[in-house]
Amino acid sequence: MINEVARNTFEYTTKCGDKYVVGDKNSVDCRPHLLMNRWDGWPDKRSLVAEYPIATALSNPIIDGSKIRVETNSYAYLIYDAPDAGDEGGVEFEIILLKQLSANRFPVPMDLTGLQVYPQLPLNLEPKHPDWDTVTETQAFDVEGNVVCERPENACWSLAVYHNSKGGMVRNGEPYKSGKAFHVARPIAIDDKGMVCLGKWVKASGNWCCEFEKEWLASATYPVRIDPTFGYSTAGASNLYSSSANKVVGSLYTCPANVRINYINYYSSIRTYYTPLAYPYFKPLIIDTDHTIVTNGVGPQGAVTSETPAWYTSIYNSSSKPTVSPGDVILGVVLKYSTLDLGGGVTGGYYPRWYYDTGVDSQGHSSTSDYANPVTLGTVSHNTWKISIYSDYTLLPYSVSVGGSVSINSVNSRKISLSIGKGNLSPASSVSLVKRYLLNVGNGLITMGSFLNRFIKITTGGNVILTGRNRIAVKRDKLLAGISSLRVVTGTFYEKINNKVFKQRGD
Repeated sequence: MINEVARNTFEYTTKCGDKYVVGDKNSVDCRPHLLMNRWDGWPDKRSLVAEYPIATALSNPIIDGSKIRVETNSYAYLIYDAPDAGDEGGVEFEIILLKQLSANRFPVPMDLTGLQVYPQLPLNLEPKHPDWDTVTETQAFDVEGNVVCERPENACWSLAVYHNSKGGMVRNGEPYKSGKAFHVARPIAIDDKGMVCLGKWVKASGNWCCEFEKEWLASATYPVRIDPTFGYSTAGASNLYSSSANKVVGSLYTCPANVRINYINYYSSIRTYYTPLAYPYFKPLIIDTDHTIVTNGVGPQGAVTSETPAWYTSIYNSSSKPTVSPGDVILGVVLKYSTLDLGGGVTGGYYPRWYYDTGVDSQGHSSTSDYANPVTLGTVSHNTWKISIYSDYTLLPYSVSVGGSVSINSVNSRKISLSIGKGNLSPASSVSLVKRYLLNVGNGLITMGSFLNRFIKITTGGNVILTGRNRIAVKRDKLLAGISSLRVVTGTFYEKINNKVFKQRGD
């Protein structure tokens, strides 16, 4: 359903509830402009803007059913909803070459502010995994000839687009999941006789471009349709499975604070050639960077119940949820395949897949552990897998003690200068988080922002914060919400979820 929101500007709502806009309401002229919003309504929303660099269109856009067509002398552009382009919908943004041109690269300038792009190369151009014997562009085989990894043809030379900081670790139902925002599929060119050429995304002169073979473009029958697809996606475009027992796979993510893990979500499907189905299983693992499993880090068993990929949830027991400190952590799963006697001497094998995009070096981890009682890991190897997995967490309180005396050095119309004795934070690992929100906490000067139009400076003798019976509330923008009756206290440092205010609470 197209909704015209301004002159030559149209809005769609995808099946995941996010919106994309075709056209630029701030431009008098009609032009092929695409704005895709992700996580709309959330403070860390991200947007992808793509626009074909052309002169003014020859006419107003032509509305053909649910499609929008814009024409120039050499090009036409066809833009329309593509609900199956990603697991949460998407949009087709086609270039139509009305005649042969000298170029074989077609730039699509994109504004990717706050997003990270990971090009997805053919498998045979990526580092070879130890379990792989032979590799083609789209498949990897083990020594027995089994297909153990698949990258669909339209995922080769595609672009996986992620939030630059969110994902992997999400708080209390935030929608960021693995952090993946979009997947821009491999471009395809189709001529007027139906001949097809697979292209690739390459970067040239700072722009992402659709590139095709010059020879194919020269011999094609025009018009030629170039078909890049922009999909809303949460999961990786490639998948693997292992027939090894006790397989462990995971990816490195960053934990932002001291947190308690509520559940792990893992994207999977069944890999099998047999019916009826038997279910393979998984247990989530939270693994420290020294490759030890954190206390209570093994989650309850989950079953993978379909050959269609989906998110599967394992909820930790409320009385024994694992806790994680700020810093890097590995979110993973240990896997168990199933077999079924199908009669006639045939045994069916049912294996859990894991889905991924190629990320950065050593982000992915692969190992083994006893599925029945996963306590330790075997030898760990590293790879570039950005596995589709994430955890949901709740912030833990911080214990703060302040020692020594509190004194007001001076007060005037411009500033208040305070001194306090040395204190400490527990656990010690929380110091870095407190520093991040309070600037230079420690021996020296802390600038915390404005309060009643005055400039407040606090000098401390250690990593401490001041409070009183009426409290000091330290917001993310470093503003003080209240200050009175300064004294020595022992309290709790915590983050209030709704209005994102840090407070230290006295007795």
